[in-house]
Amino acid sequence: MPKLILAYHGVGDYKNEDARWIEYDQQRYSLKELSVLPNLFEKQLAYLCQHGWRLVSLKDYLAGQQGKLTLPAKSVAITFDDGFQNFFSFARPLLKKYGYTATVFLVTDKINSNDRDFLSWEEILRLKEEGFSFGAHTRSHAVLTSLPLEQVKQEIEESKKIIEEKLGETVEFFSYPYGGFDSDIQTTVREAGFLGAVITPSGPGPKEGPFSLKRIGVNRNNSMLVFKIKISGAFSWLRERRLLWPILNKVKPH
Repeated sequence: MPKLILAYHGVGDYKNEDARWIEYDQQRYSLKELSVLPNLFEKQLAYLCQHGWRLVSLKDYLAGQQGKLTLPAKSVAITFDDGFQNFFSFARPLLKKYGYTATVFLVTDKINSNDRDFLSWEEILRLKEEGFSFGAHTRSHAVLTSLPLEQVKQEIEESKKIIEEKLGETVEFFSYPYGGFDSDIQTTVREAGFLGAVITPSGPGPKEGPFSLKRIGVNRNNSMLVFKIKISGAFSWLRERRLLWPILNKVKPH
């Protein structure tokens, strides 16, 4: 069985009439579309628990990938990008119910901003006390590949510093906004003092390494059947097949 990192954005029950939008770099995204329904998220957690999946930290996952640690056959790390407030309201109680935690990658400029859809520092500190972990997701969620290298360094280094000062602990992992990176950006992340970084490729991607740890994205429209396929290992295998994936990707099961 595979060792997996699951990638979520949010968990929430947003109706059409109250669906909200968030803005990143002058681009708007629907919070509803970025969030898995709570009842489906609970079914996913229940399935993992009932079928013997063991939660591991990103640090242990990386050690396992490097051959420094032997992980259980069914090992899963759970991550959430962006730090939406609905993690506290919806995901947190369900994760605790099934004995799981998660790593939340924070966009530091959004914390305690006028945008009520993101976690506050008070909520983040409470999550820390409850055993949740945090990583950096830049200051502004900019497309790093579109920025001068000096600005890239600021986005990466300052987000790490801010979180570490607030939480009083070392931030060890980074998530690239939009999954965009190149060798210079990877080097910047490494030199900033991170142990590793995660990506969520939508198709055949770069070779996996400490600064390109591959995750399985779990989306709002994924049925339980799709979820089971994704964690079975078949999805990851097919995703890396450069000849098969373009054909398979034309089929969009819901």
